[in-house]
Amino acid sequence: MKLVKVTVRSLFGVFDHEIPFNIESGITIVIGENGLGKTVILEAINALFDEKYSFFGSLEFERFDFYFSNNEIWKLTKESSQEGFSLFIGRDSLSKPVKKGRLYKIFQGYDANLHKMKIREMEIMRRLEMDRHYLNERSHNREDFDYDFALRHRRVLEREYRHRLLSEANESDAPQWFLDGIVKVKKIWGQMKNNP
Repeated sequence: MKLVKVTVRSLFGVFDHEIPFNIESGITIVIGENGLGKTVILEAINALFDEKYSFFGSLEFERFDFYFSNNEIWKLTKESSQEGFSLFIGRDSLSKPVKKGRLYKIFQGYDANLHKMKIREMEIMRRLEMDRHYLNERSHNREDFDYDFALRHRRVLEREYRHRLLSEANESDAPQWFLDGIVKVKKIWGQMKNNP
């Protein structure tokens, strides 16, 4: 399963590119003016197959299509939100085109600065609540008991939120064909590097 061609739509919101690879010689030369995305496309290929998906977070594109020697096409798309982005992969075939293919989420990336702000905000709220609690600690009425319960409940929620952030960052429903394909491509690249 060799990568034979890569296309990208709307790279930087502007450029459409198609790069066919010279499979016979193993050498492909990409020529173009500065700023068109030559290096970025090569970095995107590397990021996909090295599973460094966070690379795509700041990259503006509509879709990457990866064409393989077995007539498979992988279609990589991204959805962005205020919190971050999600990467999706779909599969099609040149020999048996799929009418409506399924998209699988392979990565959920979060804006690290936004999450740091949210965690900092939670920490500030917790400290404010603790300060308020300590100011009122001498009175032991029912209201303070309810407040203590609420404070403990909030701490549990904070821990759960932090855990969810960490686990969702790695959330994926990547299909087996994709995971197997990544391994196959890496194996071929390794052989090519060892036998120039």
